[in-house]
Amino acid sequence: MLKKLNFESSFFSINYAETNTIDQSEKLLQQYDIVQLFSKYLIPNNIVMQTRFIFEDTKVKFKKDISSNPYKGTCQVIKATKPSISNNLVLPLVTHSRFKHITSTTKCFEFYKLWIEKSILGNFDNEGYIIKNESEIIAFISIRVHKKNISIGLITVHPSFQSIGLGYSLLSFVEDHFYKLGFETLSVDTEGKNLNAIKFYTRYGFTQTEINYWYYWRR
Repeated sequence: MLKKLNFESSFFSINYAETNTIDQSEKLLQQYDIVQLFSKYLIPNNIVMQTRFIFEDTKVKFKKDISSNPYKGTCQVIKATKPSISNNLVLPLVTHSRFKHITSTTKCFEFYKLWIEKSILGNFDNEGYIIKNESEIIAFISIRVHKKNISIGLITVHPSFQSIGLGYSLLSFVEDHFYKLGFETLSVDTEGKNLNAIKFYTRYGFTQTEINYWYYWRR
């Protein structure tokens, strides 16, 4: 089954679709510029070559139980209310984005900036939280709220303020805040090539729960 992704198609100005199976006819695929496939299994190379899908990356899912640990960060985390974000916060997201290979760096940059802005307004994600250095926002996290679970949409730290515990502060705040609201688990997805993110989540106490494989077909 092929499903057109309307937002991505509109934003990137291409016909963009997704499928849950590699068994698609060339005729159907030709209706689109790009088709993405998420597979729970690594597809054999001979099948991938026959269908012209290309392996892009893995999508690694993590989850942890939210505990009653009080906030242990070293700085103030506040809820974001105004969609005014420094470009420096967007740059780390572009670096590891899977969209880099299907569009220009500029368009990829615009995509993540829009994502952050809409998350602050409660659209893409439900809520956003920030850390400031004086008047400048230097760290950001967006949260999606489910029944008893919350998931991280985006997390990013200004390049000049990385490796000083801001990411840890964001996670610690979110865990403490949503535990008090009755939520039970916190989950996040990241690209398999983003080894720093994988190490970061593992050190914080997340457990890897699933790996999916990203493939792309390009016309």
